[in-house]
Amino acid sequence: MTTKDPLGIVGSIIAEKYRIERLVGEGGFAVVYRAQHTIWNQPVAIKFFNGLSSAPVDQREEFRNQFIQEGALLTELSSQTASIVQARDVGEYTSPYGQWMPYMVLEWLDGVALDTLLEREHASGIGPWTVEQVVTLLSQVANALDVAHGKGIAHRDIKPANIFVLGAAPRLSATLKVLDFGVAKMMSDNTQLKAAMAKTGVNITSFTPQYGAPEQFSRSYGATGPWTDVYALALVAVEMLTGKPALDGEDIVQLAFATGNPERRPTPLQVVLDAGPAHGLRAVILRYFNAAGADPDGEIGEQHDPETHLIPLILNAASESNGPVTVFGTDYPTPDGTCIRDYVHVQDLANAHVLGLKYLQESAGVAAFNLGTGRGYSVREIIDAARRVTGRDLRIVEGPRRPGDPPELVADATRARRILGWRPDWVDIESVIETAWRWHCGHAVRNPWADGARGLSALAQS
Repeated sequence: MTTKDPLGIVGSIIAEKYRIERLVGEGGFAVVYRAQHTIWNQPVAIKFFNGLSSAPVDQREEFRNQFIQEGALLTELSSQTASIVQARDVGEYTSPYGQWMPYMVLEWLDGVALDTLLEREHASGIGPWTVEQVVTLLSQVANALDVAHGKGIAHRDIKPANIFVLGAAPRLSATLKVLDFGVAKMMSDNTQLKAAMAKTGVNITSFTPQYGAPEQFSRSYGATGPWTDVYALALVAVEMLTGKPALDGEDIVQLAFATGNPERRPTPLQVVLDAGPAHGLRAVILRYFNAAGADPDGEIGEQHDPETHLIPLILNAASESNGPVTVFGTDYPTPDGTCIRDYVHVQDLANAHVLGLKYLQESAGVAAFNLGTGRGYSVREIIDAARRVTGRDLRIVEGPRRPGDPPELVADATRARRILGWRPDWVDIESVIETAWRWHCGHAVRNPWADGARGLSALAQS
């Protein structure tokens, strides 16, 4: 048991009801103490954000209100899933030395953070986790994120340190709790606080670079959102399967390069190739190019908020008249100056999945297949085809190139044709767009990510 007491508060009573017992954790801008609720006679954890003592005095009221809102958010989420830590109270504390800091009271958890667990196992020479063990454990995190994402809320800092493991045999049976929903982002979004903290040599970030998605290092990759959490959770899974960090880098610059470079960051194929032999995996990996279209019967279609895919963006503009379609880059080395992409219909992709499963039943090892028509269409060609299908005029705005957009991406699906016997039936782009238009006219609805996302509706080349 540690005897450290960085705030000098062990033995004191906070808010007239929390008797501080001992320090249990210490991080970059917060410390966690175990305390006893003197009325309920139950243990709680109190997280003191002592790193925020440099917050401007005139900003503390606003910051206090933000903490209350985050505590309410955490309470709402934890009421819908047992896999998110429960918030019990929020407040502020000023030490005898005049150090001001906000705090959050959380349910007490008997267990260990996943990063500590993995470090202990590595030091003891215990090998990587099996696929079944990883799926069983992290599915609880995935379920918690699903609840949050359904309300339009992303965590943005999923990492082993924010996954708390309860139970004596985590590889056999354990309960997980996701920690720190929204707190780091709240602090990062407060620009005045960040400026004040920078003067003291403390930098606040809303994510951990070792588990950062490309869009967290550079907005040129787009906005953060639920996909950011999925990416980070995948990195955690890779680390558990391979026994080493998924991203290779010694500083934030190297990690940014590793996560943003498709040749360096983990891919499903590379993960399976690395971990497969140790776990006896057999796998078929299907590389989609630009999935497009909808169920020909109009039952299932494509919709995202914020929308980033070219064809749905064009159809949104055609049906809602809610602004122009921006073409990013008209000076590429292509026949009409715009990017060229290969669009493959979702029904053809579904057929490829069936053929992939059949292949998996009959073959061992790992195989990867590109799925595309082998025919590329430029952005201007897609716009013209959509005009013909919808019978609507579209207002087009020409914008600058987006960083990282290659001029042309067209699939070579030779292996899929030769080995799986797969051949796309939907090769006419107007037919593909027509199925999407039919679904779009009858089924388009909004979801929680729509609010505030309209400004991203012109990302017209994904």
